[in-house]
Amino acid sequence: MVLAGLIFLYFRMPWRQTGRDEDPPPPVPVVTATVQPRDQAVILTGLGTVTALKTATISSQVTSLLENVAFKEGQFVKQGDVLAQIDPRIYQAQLDQAQAQLSRDEANLSTRRRRNPRRRHRPCRQGS
Repeated sequence: MVLAGLIFLYFRMPWRQTGRDEDPPPPVPVVTATVQPRDQAVILTGLGTVTALKTATISSQVTSLLENVAFKEGQFVKQGDVLAQIDPRIYQAQLDQAQAQLSRDEANLSTRRRRNPRRRHRPCRQGS
């Protein structure tokens, strides 16, 4: 192996290549133009970190499907602006159910007061 490497290097050495007639490389084409004054755009690139002066973390108080986002990223908003709208059906159903429960409880109270008017004026005992 070593002998084969030495033979290869011997035939590749520069003193062995001097006798060869090689053509010089072709000339490189050059284009010229007349100098003219004009504006040149300045473009700078670099690495860095951007930090906002003020940030806000927005989180919901309820869980629901988002129906509408009323702002665009980067848009200025002020306190009280509507930022998003959720699907109200779940909460409307809960409200309707609570109102129905209240109506039923008020009807039961009215019925019990009519059936037993004396009990209405008796004080309740604590712990009962």
